[in-house]
Amino acid sequence: MFGRLEIAIAEAIMFQRIGRGWEMAKASWSVVKLHPKLLLLPVFSGIAFLALIAVVCIGALTTFGGTIASSPGFTSLASVL
Repeated sequence: MFGRLEIAIAEAIMFQRIGRGWEMAKASWSVVKLHPKLLLLPVFSGIAFLALIAVVCIGALTTFGGTIASSPGFTSLASVL
């Protein structure tokens, strides 16, 4: 199927990619060390994402698992589908 030469070339390419990725990670870390405020964006983004998930889960629980879903005349999305 594959000869030894093809496997050796594929391995060489793989290790070159890993090496480039490692160099990029080191360069990124040096930028973060110079400008630590850059880490605030991912932190605030994560907090906003968790808040969004909490709002969606609370809304789903109150709509499909709470008293709203069992009230007369209420048609939930689950019953429509």
